[in-house]
Amino acid sequence: KNFDSKNIFIKKYLNECYTAFDQIVTVTEEDKLRFHNLFNIDPLKLEVYDFRILQIMNRLEQKDAKIKSNLGTSELLLNYLSAMSGKKVLFGSYWKEEFGIFRKSIKDFIHDGTKVFLAPHLLDAKNIKQIKDDFQKNNIVVFEINASTDESSLKEMIAMSEGTPGVWVLNIKGILCELYAYFDFAYVGGGFGTSIHSVME
Repeated sequence: KNFDSKNIFIKKYLNECYTAFDQIVTVTEEDKLRFHNLFNIDPLKLEVYDFRILQIMNRLEQKDAKIKSNLGTSELLLNYLSAMSGKKVLFGSYWKEEFGIFRKSIKDFIHDGTKVFLAPHLLDAKNIKQIKDDFQKNNIVVFEINASTDESSLKEMIAMSEGTPGVWVLNIKGILCELYAYFDFAYVGGGFGTSIHSVME
């Protein structure tokens, strides 16, 4: 993408490198066109394939094991998600900036019996507290699950949620891709920092 800004020696070096290959795989059609235009590479030597799809497929095949390795109470949580009646929605990579946008929707979901789960984009204590405080100020009960949540605490929260529905905050790192498969609907959060979440998931 920044080829034009490089000095002439680097451009020549890259040209020699890329033209030495028999086959080049790019992620997008746009990248394929760049290789063709910048280095005059024969289009027959260029093909498009996004290997991230394979990575996500592999993660989904191993989803239960991945969740279990990141969360000790995973079996109970997954059984709970599987046995839940009604609809389930996951707000993945959720930012505190999105709270105002979805406050009414989340309240409506909970009121209609939809189970609402959030997986925040930022998992530091300050951000989690801010998200929980925002919900609680708006009379929305919060159930937080983190890596140290034990089985008895989770059972207690599950029992409480049956009588007092609320929003579940999943303060767990590294399993969002795996969790999507357990929900009927998902929202992938926006980019309020230097990058966005992988919408491929």
